[in-house]
Amino acid sequence: EGFAVGSDREQWQLLQNAVGATGQLEYQLLLSADLGYLDEVTYEELNTELLDLRRHLVTHLVKVKTLR
Repeated sequence: EGFAVGSDREQWQLLQNAVGATGQLEYQLLLSADLGYLDEVTYEELNTELLDLRRHLVTHLVKVKTLR
C-alpha cells in the first residue's frame, strides 16, 4: 500500500504507521508466548525477525524523511 503512487510525505506517513504496527506486533508476540501459544524458540525467532524488519523500516523512514 502506498509506494506505487503518492508523495514522499505519504510514504513517510505509511512507514511511520508500519513502524508503529511492529510495536503492536511485538506486544502480541510477547503475550502469545506468555499465554503459552508460542514456545520460547518460536517466540525468539519471530521476535528477531520482527526487530530486523523494524530496523529496515526505520532506516527507510530516515531516508524518505531526508528527501522531504
